[in-house]
Amino acid sequence: THTGKECRVYDFMDKEETNDIYDIELDNGKRLEITGEHPVYTRRGWIRVDQLNFSDEIICVEDINE
Repeated sequence: THTGKECRVYDFMDKEETNDIYDIELDNGKRLEITGEHPVYTRRGWIRVDQLNFSDEIICVEDINE
């Protein structure tokens, strides 16, 4: 971990080979350059970027803190 302590691994992402990079612009003006298999948190739960719909809303930390 970033603190140098050991901890148990409970889950991991198995990276698929992909060359597809998605450029997503958020309502707050920030942009994400992200691979298709990467999950993002939406109102529907965790969704892979390559399975997002235009109607999906990505939940940002800023949204949770408000």
